[in-house]
Amino acid sequence: MPESRTVSFTLNPVTPRRYSGNRRGEPVRLGVPLPRGVVDRTAQIQLATTDGRPLPVQARALDAWPDGSIRWALLDFRIDCPAGSSPPPLVVYAGGDAAPAQPTAGVVVEERDGQFRITTGSTAFEIQLGGPFPLTGASVEGRQMLDEARSGLAVTIDGRRIGWTVSDVTVVEAGPLRAELAVRARHDGGSDLPLEAFATVEIFAGTPVVRLSLTLRNRRRAVHPGGRWPLGDPGSVLLDAADLTIGLKSTVRGLHMSLDPEATPTPIEMPVDLLQASSGGPNWNARTHVNRDGKVTLPFCGYRLRTGTREETGGRATPNFALDTDAGPAAVAVPAFWENFPRSIRVDAGELVVGLFPAGAGDLHELQGGEQKTHTVVLAIGRDAVTESPLAWCHDPILFVPDAVHVARTGAIPGLPVTDTPPRDDYIALVDTGLDAALGFFAKREQADEYGWRHFGDMPADHESAFQPPDRPFVSHYNNQYDPIAGFALQFLRTGDARWWALMDDLARHVRDIDVYHTSEDKAAYNGGLFWHTNHYVDAGTSTHRTYPKDGAAGGGPSAEHNYNLGLMLHYCLTGDRLSKDAAVGLGQWVIDMDEGRLTPFRWLSRADTGLASRTFNHQRPGRGAGHSILACLVAHRLTDDDRYLRKAEAIIARCIHPDEPIPTVYVENIEACWSYTAFLQSLGFYVEHKLERGERDAACSHALRSLRAFADWMTVHERPYFERRELLEYPTE
Repeated sequence: MPESRTVSFTLNPVTPRRYSGNRRGEPVRLGVPLPRGVVDRTAQIQLATTDGRPLPVQARALDAWPDGSIRWALLDFRIDCPAGSSPPPLVVYAGGDAAPAQPTAGVVVEERDGQFRITTGSTAFEIQLGGPFPLTGASVEGRQMLDEARSGLAVTIDGRRIGWTVSDVTVVEAGPLRAELAVRARHDGGSDLPLEAFATVEIFAGTPVVRLSLTLRNRRRAVHPGGRWPLGDPGSVLLDAADLTIGLKSTVRGLHMSLDPEATPTPIEMPVDLLQASSGGPNWNARTHVNRDGKVTLPFCGYRLRTGTREETGGRATPNFALDTDAGPAAVAVPAFWENFPRSIRVDAGELVVGLFPAGAGDLHELQGGEQKTHTVVLAIGRDAVTESPLAWCHDPILFVPDAVHVARTGAIPGLPVTDTPPRDDYIALVDTGLDAALGFFAKREQADEYGWRHFGDMPADHESAFQPPDRPFVSHYNNQYDPIAGFALQFLRTGDARWWALMDDLARHVRDIDVYHTSEDKAAYNGGLFWHTNHYVDAGTSTHRTYPKDGAAGGGPSAEHNYNLGLMLHYCLTGDRLSKDAAVGLGQWVIDMDEGRLTPFRWLSRADTGLASRTFNHQRPGRGAGHSILACLVAHRLTDDDRYLRKAEAIIARCIHPDEPIPTVYVENIEACWSYTAFLQSLGFYVEHKLERGERDAACSHALRSLRAFADWMTVHERPYFERRELLEYPTE
């Protein structure tokens, strides 16, 4: 019998970016890559300190190698971190037959007659079919804390309040350290209201904490007249407000609040109403924030805090509220509170209300057709002892990063070289400008005020203002152009710098909510597609992140030339966030649907493939349209093992390239139309690796490999750097 393979690698701590207080038993979650053929069962994964002390760990497989072994595993564990320091490095032992250390206390999930009860320590949470969404109840040592009749999500439209109840519950994970449930809702607003709501509910062992990630979606299509996608489209829904109310069974006797997790919460008089109306930054009222009328209606700079007897204002609030009730303590925090303005928190003697889309923010809240927003709210029902200030840890959670050499050696990331050689110094210097205090991505956020619930996470495309006067730059959004999510993920794995993690996480959340077109009511070429960056050298105006403004652009919609999902896959592998996986797979499905002749209005004339999945600048030769479609299908195939995606990738390859066809000189004569053939070749390389990894050395693989070689031979003879032929460029780089 062959000996079992084993591997060990270090998890290095990433110092918290902002908040350095003492942490005790903080829940940590991280995805780690594993080499092929090492781990068949999650029970083969162990975690220990560097001196060999075992730590309880919960592991779940996220991605598998073709032989069935685990390629990415999600680890949940708890860690201590003294104030002002970093947690100790940890060691992962994978493979073999030794059992991991088991938690002494865990999370218990029980279901009976449509009621789900999740218990952790002395706190229990309930989710009931037909009950308030997303939580029906919460109790501490048997004392019910929530008033079911006054709790749950509600939206207000034209003055009418619409409630939501739980319609479906799925237990995604029920482990000893963390439980995760997917909860869907129905509303009482009638069949003509096109809103959907669903949530991810996470509960952690050893804490009284529940994290609610609640998504509100407008499933209706946009009308987009003339191929333009402005705010004010008839497909939009205008909300007066959307609130999550936590009704309390017992009276709130006292309230403590801090607006900075580093600060100690201080007593505050009730009732309390905190409204973050804008970013509070130097460019808080920038034209980034125009509404459907082209006006910026943000009411004031920063936040406003009203209590029983006073009012104060300030810039940026990151609030924690700790409540002392007759039944026990409770707390609430909203991560990225000011960044995703407008947000509000209201507390009085009987209830706690989180304004997801709050009233009094200067305008109605427009949820465009196919647009959604995910809001995260963290509750502690009982005493949260992880940090001195309850829930302060959730604003800046502890991070670890797997050893970079181990990551490369696993071969788990497509395109990442399996090498121990560090990158060249000039490469590192170039990449690190992304974190430069004056030139980097965070600095550009401030310059464009890329904040607010629709914008946060995206990047301003300041280069599109190259021909504008310096005092009149365009508002232009870069969206997911060239897959920076993947780039940020790779830089985090290379450096362990938490700033790269933040950029990756923020952008992934933006893309899957705002940039993906969440509808099935439009044409197949658009449904589920990805909106690309603001049209070149045109102000975004009221189009926000939907490419084609009301004025100054020809019009159009989502297209295969800007379909990127590798970064979403890496985000899922590093975080376990199902919404990123769903978005990545959905973009693979979009490739199939846009090419499906049976889904077009002309299906009675022809049901042949439309060619949209492989079109680049109106040609079907190798280009970025086909290349991105191939890669999107490969990602979806890897995440689902559904052969439809692999067959589609192969059909596109066969359509666009053949090793025996002469390569036309248009690739060097018309750079503007054909430069992106290299994107196609890169995806072709990914396809060959994917096939060889699966042991499929068939005719389709041979076709692709021979085509790659033919192009390589041709390029060595005909290609030269573009700047040697700059007369062929429409816009030579400044």
